[in-house]
Amino acid sequence: MQIGIIGNGFCGLMTCHHLIVQSSKKLSITIFEKEHNPGRGIAYSPQSEKVLLNVIAGKMSAFPDKPNDFVNWLSNHSDYKNDSEQLIASSFVPRARYGEYLEDVWISTKELAISKNIDLQFVKEEVIELTKENDRIQLNTEKNQFSFDKIVLATGNQLPRNPQVKNTNWITSIRYSQNPWNYKLENIVSSKPIFILGNGLTMVDTVIQIREQKFENQIISLSPHGFNILPHRNFSISMEDWLGKLGENPSLHSLITEINKQLKTLKKHGISAEPLIDYLRPHTQGIWRNFSLTEKKIFMSKFRHLWGVARHRLPFVTYDIIQKERIQNSLQIISGKLTSISELTNSLEIHYFDKVLGIEQKIEAAFMINCTGPESDFTISNSTLLKTCLAKGIVTQDELKLGIRTNTDSFQTLNSNNEINSSIYTLGSTLRGELWESTAINELRSQAKMLAEKLLSEIN
Repeated sequence: MQIGIIGNGFCGLMTCHHLIVQSSKKLSITIFEKEHNPGRGIAYSPQSEKVLLNVIAGKMSAFPDKPNDFVNWLSNHSDYKNDSEQLIASSFVPRARYGEYLEDVWISTKELAISKNIDLQFVKEEVIELTKENDRIQLNTEKNQFSFDKIVLATGNQLPRNPQVKNTNWITSIRYSQNPWNYKLENIVSSKPIFILGNGLTMVDTVIQIREQKFENQIISLSPHGFNILPHRNFSISMEDWLGKLGENPSLHSLITEINKQLKTLKKHGISAEPLIDYLRPHTQGIWRNFSLTEKKIFMSKFRHLWGVARHRLPFVTYDIIQKERIQNSLQIISGKLTSISELTNSLEIHYFDKVLGIEQKIEAAFMINCTGPESDFTISNSTLLKTCLAKGIVTQDELKLGIRTNTDSFQTLNSNNEINSSIYTLGSTLRGELWESTAINELRSQAKMLAEKLLSEIN
């Protein structure tokens, strides 16, 4: 069987790894990735060692059946050799270190492929078109053409959407970066502020990396909600199983009512929402799948931001860095809405409505970085491949345009006629429409292993 994997971030790498581990027959795997070195992907290639994972090391093993693998790997690393495994497991380690771990997984994967006589190729080209021809799938890059029995779309997160303002001439400016993970600050020619769109985890990482690059410019961050990210706190509390009391398929209304009740109880005891979120987290996929479309729309419009605030937390050392920046006013966080952008000779003129002051404000920024979060509507994303697949009806998006419609039992995508694509699979962030939560390592590692099992079961 010939398998093509598009993308070599975590999902692509681990699907490939499990295919090779589990295979007992002749197999050929080709991985396509233009932008990044094998294994790391975009998430684990930061420009600073101070950018930390926001999940403890003990929960970051790449393997669902080897929960201590990452901790064991760290224990053999020079920075951690003299530390106890318990301490390592509870640590928030640099994202770059996790990238090194995944690179080692890639090296061992290649070595295993050689030992099992499995053909493994890495093609550093972007796939721009996919065509179904009888029982084969044809992939086109800008330079070459390939043919496979099965395809895995492991495309990961897309770039953020460009701001929706009338004038768009500034989008191609050297003083603007749509990509918050890859930007060049040498374009800054003044001490004017650096402007960041978005106040989430990516903004935090970006601030840290800007400071690591020795830029002392004031940083201004703008989003509709301001800054509400919480630090991790160690609450040793096990909540009672109140979810089971709501019945098999609780409605959004009953869930919100009970959640508010639980929050009120926690607050009475001086405890924030973390224990409640940790309790809910393993159940969120099942809850989401049982919601009606109307309930999903209500959640997205009224509760999405609140869930994000409670769900995504920072290591306390990272939270402390951001708070110090704010106290010193070297980082100013504004709750507001962007209204216009125009390019000047050596800066960008940015207008926004300040929600707190109730007036429109104007600043000149030396540089602007988009940290508003990955685009999920693939019709306007930067992915030529996904846009053409949608246009052809080869794949289709869910009603909320959060991801690709997929049979989550088999990972097979659906076409525009609601028919299963027997040869086109996907996993990871493209399943957000089906599962809502489909980006954390504990979910992705299980998906990769199960997908590999499914693909290998198709071999005659």
